[in-house]
Amino acid sequence: MRFRLLGDVDAHHGQARFRWALAPVDSEPVVIGFDVVTVNDDGLITTVLGFLDRAPGLNDEVEPARTYAVAHLHDVRMGDGIVGYLNGIDDTLRPFGGKFIIHGGRPTVLEGEWTGDLIVLEFPDRASAEGWYRSDAYQRILPLRTDNAAGTAFLIDGVDDAHAATDILR
Repeated sequence: MRFRLLGDVDAHHGQARFRWALAPVDSEPVVIGFDVVTVNDDGLITTVLGFLDRAPGLNDEVEPARTYAVAHLHDVRMGDGIVGYLNGIDDTLRPFGGKFIIHGGRPTVLEGEWTGDLIVLEFPDRASAEGWYRSDAYQRILPLRTDNAAGTAFLIDGVDDAHAATDILR
């Protein structure tokens, strides 16, 4: 196995940051890491932080769970307010990695009764979803929806790819 730097060392303000790889000779890296070394005023190492980007088994993990913003709307008064909301929402989602998964549509009701519209937005994680909802950009257009539609809106975390029904029993 050989250790080699990947790119240049970024050194300033008492820190050195660098990426490295560990690989068999003439082969693709088996392990790739990123280290940060901090030194004091005398040039002595005070801390070393290491992070693995790739290692056997590390990247075989399941995709992290997403967070969803869900709204069940009814009594929607289609007019200038809702149109303004629809024209503005896409720009509020982009900075947070949000996207539409379900936006209205006619469901095939299999059990019970259904009224209203279902909207589901997907975000990479809860922090992104909460950041979007609390953002100035979204808060500016939110009254255009709440003043023109009734309903419930909430955030909920999804499950990871390995989830089984019995996981909730643990």
